[in-house]
Amino acid sequence: RRGWQRFRSLGSFEFDTDGSEKTTDTWSTFNQYNRIFPSRWYAAAWLTLEHDRFADLRLRTLGGPALGYLFAEREALDLAVEAGPAVLRDDFYGQPDQDFVGAAWFLRYEQRLWQDRLQPYHRQFGYVALDGDDKRLWQSWTGLRAPLAGGFTGALELEYGYDSDPAVEAETTDTTVRLKLGYEW
Repeated sequence: RRGWQRFRSLGSFEFDTDGSEKTTDTWSTFNQYNRIFPSRWYAAAWLTLEHDRFADLRLRTLGGPALGYLFAEREALDLAVEAGPAVLRDDFYGQPDQDFVGAAWFLRYEQRLWQDRLQPYHRQFGYVALDGDDKRLWQSWTGLRAPLAGGFTGALELEYGYDSDPAVEAETTDTTVRLKLGYEW
């Protein structure tokens, strides 16, 4: 954060093999710029990129502007919501690409409890196509983080993803439980 401006970037990468056979090949990134107003309102521009080889998704590009509201932004509690128009493009390996125009929303919650030793959090993202297509996306990350030592943190997280119209033979839902190790500065 710098003055009235904030940059946020999140990402994940997963590449797994079983012996010499590749079993998972995914990555995603979320990048956002916020311009905070003197009130609790802010304007945002965001872009997310996602790749999932085994779901036949070469590249999903999704982005747009948003208007957000900070319910709370302090060390003990962070709660914000955002909504705005969004454009979605799914580039597949083995089927025709798809383009959608719709609306997206975000919810961000994080709290520090018990003398900052426990940090429950929840992030959620939703998208609904508004151009006559039945495309809906939903992703949520819910977890419990705890500080370890020297800036390191550990977390237990549940990620849930839903795509109403995935690539042919791909699943509509994906659930992952993660044990995470991170670093904060």
